[in-house]
Amino acid sequence: ELSGAMTGSLLILAASAARIVSMQLEYPPRSLVANEQGAVSFKVEVLANGKARNCQVTSGSGFAALDKATCDQILTRAVFEPASDANGKAIDSTLEGSMNWTIPPRAKPSPEAARPPEG
Repeated sequence: ELSGAMTGSLLILAASAARIVSMQLEYPPRSLVANEQGAVSFKVEVLANGKARNCQVTSGSGFAALDKATCDQILTRAVFEPASDANGKAIDSTLEGSMNWTIPPRAKPSPEAARPPEG
């Protein structure tokens, strides 16, 4: 199964006080099979209620599926902590960041692991 095993990594380059608290990523299956990797820069509005909207790719990876997956997953899988004003009241803001989609090296069994046990 491809969906659960492969993830992207998220690096926030420059952000307002809003931040992503957690996000469970799923590597796009077609991109995984095609060995597509790359960085996608984005900006997204984070509302005072912690919901996200209007995600835009500001610099693409060169692969449409990775670019689309970045905003799709930010809007549906990310949990945000909204920005706050000087009084601590949550406010709407814009967060900018970059998603670096990299395929982790596949674990290859050693020749010893491939041999049947003796005995």
